Amino acid sequence: MALIPGGANGDDNLVVGGNDNYRYAKTKNSVVIGNNNRAVGYFGTAVGEANKVMGRNGVAIGARNTAGNFRNPVFSNAVAIGWDNFVNGTSIGIGLKTVSTGDDAIAIGSQAVAGTDRAWDFFFNEIDYDQQPYYQQLQTQYPDLFGAYDGTEEGLNKVRQNIFDKYVGLFYTYGINSLDDLARDSAASHDSILTALGWQYALTRDNVSAPVAIGRWSKALSDNSVALGAYSAVTKDDMDETTGTLSKPALFSGITLRQSGNLGSDGNANGEYLTGAISIGGPRYVDKLINLRLEVVREGNYVRQIKHLADGTDETDAVNLRQLRGVLFNGIKAGDGVTITKQDDPTKPDYGTITVAAANTNTGNGTSTIQYEAGDNVSIKKKEGADNTYVISATNNGGGTDFKVKGDIGEAAQVKSGDTLNINGGATGLSHNANIGVETEKDGLKLRLAKDITTESVTLSKGKNGKSTKMDSESVTINNGKQSTKVSAESVNVNNGSQHTTVNASGVTVNSNNQAPVSLTSRGLDNGGNRISNVADGVQPTDAVNVSQLNRVKKKMEKHSDAGTAAAIAVGNLPHAMHSGKSMIAIAGGSYGGESAVAIGVSHTNEKGNVILKLSGTSDSNGKYGVGAGVGYEF
Repeated sequence: MALIPGGANGDDNLVVGGNDNYRYAKTKNSVVIGNNNRAVGYFGTAVGEANKVMGRNGVAIGARNTAGNFRNPVFSNAVAIGWDNFVNGTSIGIGLKTVSTGDDAIAIGSQAVAGTDRAWDFFFNEIDYDQQPYYQQLQTQYPDLFGAYDGTEEGLNKVRQNIFDKYVGLFYTYGINSLDDLARDSAASHDSILTALGWQYALTRDNVSAPVAIGRWSKALSDNSVALGAYSAVTKDDMDETTGTLSKPALFSGITLRQSGNLGSDGNANGEYLTGAISIGGPRYVDKLINLRLEVVREGNYVRQIKHLADGTDETDAVNLRQLRGVLFNGIKAGDGVTITKQDDPTKPDYGTITVAAANTNTGNGTSTIQYEAGDNVSIKKKEGADNTYVISATNNGGGTDFKVKGDIGEAAQVKSGDTLNINGGATGLSHNANIGVETEKDGLKLRLAKDITTESVTLSKGKNGKSTKMDSESVTINNGKQSTKVSAESVNVNNGSQHTTVNASGVTVNSNNQAPVSLTSRGLDNGGNRISNVADGVQPTDAVNVSQLNRVKKKMEKHSDAGTAAAIAVGNLPHAMHSGKSMIAIAGGSYGGESAVAIGVSHTNEKGNVILKLSGTSDSNGKYGVGAGVGYEF
């Protein structure tokens, strides 16, 4: 490959640019374009300003990006694209000031973080790891790893040697056998390289695996976690199995979630493994003036809805509001004094009504009738302290006569003048409210229930079959054998064997002994950390997408990529003018992965034969076109 001067050393490298581009002598097959780029390794790419590539196959494009190396001293494979992204080996950071330091991490967006808690602190404290004096911030924050900062030359040499020794495998691989070798060959660049490696070492201790953070200020700080959308967060505490919410069995199902294998309510493994957590919301931080200083403080949380979600069919699928509405009314059965009126109009705020009406199971109505024969000397009084018990008294006032008393059932009873007749209702736990009135008719007195009954509770029961309805001041409880429903001011609870549904001010929770709970609250939908299945194809920009759509995009990208590769092959096979003062028009073709391309080129060699000018254009099977130009100077 041609070498164009721009401040470079090394073999088989392309270096283009103005100032202080550093390539170590043992580095091969790498590309550096721009100013102040640093690279140690094979097949690296550093394009832009002040980028660092350390290890094999690293890519840093933009400005102030660091593509670090993996624990294996040889490989990097890091990709850092944008501005001021700090990326660990085998990880990806794309955007503005992302921190992607977990193993196989992905951080995409403005200030997204995928790594440990220390990675979040690195971002939140706005660490400028290239700030001079070098090592000051690093040693101040991690004196246990790198010693205390004193600013002396002796102290600087100690921390330089400390970091060099931690990455001695990396340096030895590329022929840098000592700190002096690095300082001599890289001039002023060695402090910048060592500082970046020091921060990488500090941030990747006890590392997390495969975190993914997508969106502005998103953060994924635990193994296999996914923070999806701006401000979304999954923290280490969220996955703490000893003191966090995972330390207790899940509500309703009784399942204990474990990354080593979930435990059922019986304590035995159920064949499921907690892979990680997905978050679509997180803490809300705002700028506030505190003691005349502007500080960032937490204030509430960000939450999201999942829109246009298809109905769940498997036990671990997400459910939508339509299904929860169905659970509410299908879980409560009509009959035995319960009436259900559903509301199918989605524009109205209510979902319908559930009415519980108690009927007199003995007479079919709320009226008890007593018939009697008496004169003017008969009185009926309520017995003191005994509801539903009335005393009918007849007095002999100057020759009074006997009388008869008759109820709805049975024969009339003869009561002698002056005797007392007790009427017993059979109840012992009594109310002191006036719920029964006495009405005079031509042939007697009738006891009637008040229109509005006030008492502590009412129980309706069918006895042998176990069905009952109880109403009190706090709730209505309907028991139908294995099924039960409790309606109160705070909540509605429906139990149907292993199925449990709760509706309260916080939302709706649906649970089964065989699956994790699903809840819908003011914060949105929580499907218990389970995957969402049977998602319909997204249509609107804010719709969720499914794997099928993603595969179609992947296939389309592969098709374009293969066509681009075919174009590159075609360009690579264009011959050029070999003799002084001659020109050549050439055409070449290429094929890759089922795609094809054709390239046309024009080249010219000057009279001295030491300068070659080359122009080329391509067209591929996807209808894409490309152009290129190059000049080579032989000396």
